[in-house]
Amino acid sequence: MKYCLLLFTLMISACGTDNYVEKLIPGPQGERGEAGSNGVGCVVTSVPVDILTPNGGALVTCGSSSVLLVNGEPGEDGQDAPQTPYSIVSVINPCGINGEQDEVLLKFANGTIVSSFSNNAQGAMTRFSILRPGSNYMTTDNTGCYFSVDSAGNIYNEHN
Repeated sequence: MKYCLLLFTLMISACGTDNYVEKLIPGPQGERGEAGSNGVGCVVTSVPVDILTPNGGALVTCGSSSVLLVNGEPGEDGQDAPQTPYSIVSVINPCGINGEQDEVLLKFANGTIVSSFSNNAQGAMTRFSILRPGSNYMTTDNTGCYFSVDSAGNIYNEHN
């Protein structure tokens, strides 16, 4: 038995511990392949409700071929998803409607109010911020709207 154990130990220790490392050797550049054929663009057009499409649809045209996709019958209204603490419960427009680039705030079920702000009207560097209760804010939409947030997540003291 001692000889078998010794032989097994010798066999294991003779198996080296070097790791295999794959080495890629770059070969010569291959020949340039043939150019592929030009692709075909597709256009999707909304199809209004009529006798052939009682629920409307879409016409998809790719090159010289088209297919009409018809909307099916509306399904039954399902059960609403359960509300979570971060479900949006209202959209707040501090100081009311003020032009095309009017800022709004989102209020979550847990009372948190979130705003988004950007470096410019095109949305460069848009980020979100949680508004802190007991703080005063001003919108960045050039309307001069000032407002405050209370501890229950309500907007007050709105004025231009």
